Amino acid sequence: EGKPNDVGFAAVFEKIERVIKALPQDNTKFVTIMIDDISFLQVAANGSSNDVLDFLHYCYTLTSEYGCAFIALDHKDIYLNEEKPAIISEMEYLADILVKAEPLATGLAKDVHGQV
Repeated sequence: EGKPNDVGFAAVFEKIERVIKALPQDNTKFVTIMIDDISFLQVAANGSSNDVLDFLHYCYTLTSEYGCAFIALDHKDIYLNEEKPAIISEMEYLADILVKAEPLATGLAKDVHGQV
């Protein structure tokens, strides 16, 4: 919308927080904030890893403040040409659970597409 990225991410975070605050306190533990594909955030931030990392940290703080869950998905194939980016390393550090889904080493199969 022609706004600086940090203002755009701040607005998105404020909307998320506003929705959670509007819920009855005992219902916030049933809230899950899910971001599918962190790389899209980097595109929105014109490649600024710092802006994306700040936004993800703010979202992560909601887990301790309101007891909700936070899930951030990364599509590893986006980062094939570079070493593990700081965003991914930081999210792995903060994660309670890290789930990796990969293609089968033997290639595609009729019934099974990958391994966890």
